[in-house]
Amino acid sequence: MVRILVAVAVVVIGFAGIPARAELTTGTMVQQSNADQANGLLPPEILKHYKGGDYMNQIVDFPNGGFRWDDGFDAATRQNAERIILDESKAPVDRTTMKQPEYLTGLPFPDIREDDPDGGYKVLWNLAYAYYTGGNSRNWTILNWLSRTGVQRAAVQDVYYRFKDPGKRDLSWAYVPALRRVRAVSPANRSDGFLGSDQSQDDGFFFDGKPEDFTWKITGHKEQLRLIDPYSITGKVERKPLPGGGWRTVLYNNDKSVGYMLKDWKGIAWAPAAAGLAKRKFWVLEGVPKDKYYLYGKIELWIDDETWQGAWNRKFSWQGDLLNVYQVMGFGSQDFDSKERWYGSTMAYQGSESIKADRATVSGMNGPGADPANDRRFPLQPSFFDYQTLNRFGK
Repeated sequence: MVRILVAVAVVVIGFAGIPARAELTTGTMVQQSNADQANGLLPPEILKHYKGGDYMNQIVDFPNGGFRWDDGFDAATRQNAERIILDESKAPVDRTTMKQPEYLTGLPFPDIREDDPDGGYKVLWNLAYAYYTGGNSRNWTILNWLSRTGVQRAAVQDVYYRFKDPGKRDLSWAYVPALRRVRAVSPANRSDGFLGSDQSQDDGFFFDGKPEDFTWKITGHKEQLRLIDPYSITGKVERKPLPGGGWRTVLYNNDKSVGYMLKDWKGIAWAPAAAGLAKRKFWVLEGVPKDKYYLYGKIELWIDDETWQGAWNRKFSWQGDLLNVYQVMGFGSQDFDSKERWYGSTMAYQGSESIKADRATVSGMNGPGADPANDRRFPLQPSFFDYQTLNRFGK
């Protein structure tokens, strides 16, 4: 399904204020023997995995300035600083017409201050529009339910990536195998586990909730370590044009991206085995849902302030207990042609860990077939979203 992403900022629970005991240099393997050096640079629940021998990843160099946008993107971002503001519902609008632009390129809010009471919403909208820059997408992938030791169940997902209207709910559809039909799925309970997994509809690419459904504030602007595709940031990316327009990225490292895929892996099954760790600067956001029936009472988001890719999405109960952490792998930008750059990944990792249940759901692995779809910027006709068209997927 196609939807418009809304950027939302989330909660910060002070795990990044502790200085590291020693400098982690490029090439260092963060593992059980030296995990203390990462104190204060990782969420405590993730650092615990390194200390316990569950995770093991190498430090890679990905400095600011290494990520480039399409031609014209930076100029459009500068223009947006003069013309885009937030309306009463905290949606971006043109200051002259007070309406949402039909089309908006660039980041809507390039100048963000920590003391801005609306700064959290602006960070989230930047996250959303940076993602929108990728255009239409299709992802033929697998959703895996994992215990500490291996795969418990799996489901193939064919995902086409909302309404701009902040008061209108998304339309969600799912194929029901027992009925062999496509049926509408309620968009109301977006915090609940998708198909019984530990990932929710509000997870998506990192945070897929509507910013207007939460109260957001900035709680920090600081350095942290994040998961990164180490191959993409050195340009080792394979992409090819699609016949009707757009491109397909070849995820050639997806067969070793998660621990359970490796024969001699000693850590937990859902570990991001092929990822690197890069030091980046993040906006840290805290979000409190306006709906008292929302599963989580607080969300904390860590969002890269240059690439606008999310890294850690931490979810807390209404009593303040950590329940879930959504771990997302970042990537570098690559030249597709002389003017376009985007989505330079060689593998994908989106892992949602249930802290108390000691399990996880991981998505991003290649779907069936020799050349599974990982497509961007390809044309989609409006008729694709008619009910009759969607229903054909179930036949």
